[in-house]
Amino acid sequence: MPKFSFKAASAEVARIRSAARAKRLSLSEYLRRAALPPAASPLKFTMELDRATGLSHAVMPAGAPVLRSAEVKRVLADFP
Repeated sequence: MPKFSFKAASAEVARIRSAARAKRLSLSEYLRRAALPPAASPLKFTMELDRATGLSHAVMPAGAPVLRSAEVKRVLADFP
């Protein structure tokens, strides 16, 4: 595996090592997590049946972005 190095003051090195130790991570793993954003994961949803109509629909988790009719119309505006 390739090595990566950088310069830091002694006090900074001590703070970084201390922070990694506090999170129980290796120094390499701590720095990777600090430098790289987590990979985006697809939204998880469940499918449920509507009791009144019998049609299935997606139930999104709390905090998922809301899709509005105006956005759907904008996206489908040039659809043949």
